Amino acid sequence: PATPATPATPATPATPATPATPATPATPATPATPATPATPVNNKPVISGSPRRSITEGSRYRFAPTYSDRDGDSLRFRISNKPRWASFNTYTGALTGTPGMQAAGNYPSIRISVSDGTDSTSLPAFNIRVNNLNRAPSITGSPATTTIATQRYSFTPSSKDADGDKLTFSISNKPNWASFNTRTGTLSGTPSIATIGNITRNISISVSDGRTRRSLASFDIEVLGSGNGSVTLNWTAPTENTDNSSLTDLAGFKILYGTTSGVYPNSIDIKNPSISSYVVDNLSQNTYYFVILAYNSTGVSSGYSNEAKKVIK
Repeated sequence: PATPATPATPATPATPATPATPATPATPATPATPATPATPVNNKPVISGSPRRSITEGSRYRFAPTYSDRDGDSLRFRISNKPRWASFNTYTGALTGTPGMQAAGNYPSIRISVSDGTDSTSLPAFNIRVNNLNRAPSITGSPATTTIATQRYSFTPSSKDADGDKLTFSISNKPNWASFNTRTGTLSGTPSIATIGNITRNISISVSDGRTRRSLASFDIEVLGSGNGSVTLNWTAPTENTDNSSLTDLAGFKILYGTTSGVYPNSIDIKNPSISSYVVDNLSQNTYYFVILAYNSTGVSSGYSNEAKKVIK
């Protein structure tokens, strides 16, 4: 007989479904941060120019740079190492001035800059050389134009140089009997008896600072004797006027003399009509020329007498 069928195993009951987890509510989106406005970019100011690098004392100096600012900013200028003889304009950047007579030298590392308040720009540093303006030396003095034989002659001019330069002296037409000092300008010496009557003409003393020369006015030196010579003059008083009438009012005589024939710069008035001789003394060694004239009580004079010559040795 057939084997009875095995009864089927009952199905396992299904597991109840797990309830769904409720969805998490969405997080609200964070609002976007507003964009920060862009900061304007500052444009540096621009400065340019070529300053003069040398100048002479007493001359005016001026340099004004060229400048600009793209942003139209207000600009101010500054300077470092400004020369003491100059002034500076902080609104224009102009450097101006006139170096004085003691300002010669080098003024280095001058720098001019411009600023718009945010940024600054500078010119390259530069130097200014102030050149010395040479001032001529001065020389003054009044040398004696006569000297006595056997007596010492000496003349030293006064001189100075405003720049303090070293001075040297020179001479032209120096007397043979004299010596000359090129450091002081002193002309000195003692003429001998043999030089009496000698005249050295157009003597010129000059001073130089190495660049410029100045000279005294030229002068002469005459060597005279000791001044102890004399001349005795004798004459006969006139008795008639030039019209042959009698001379009744003779008042005196004049002796005229000098060291050149026909030129009589010296005079002696003898106010006594009875005198007919006179000694002219204290004459140095030289050659002298004499004339005599008579005059009456009204001042009318006669012509010159014949010229007399006398050599004093």
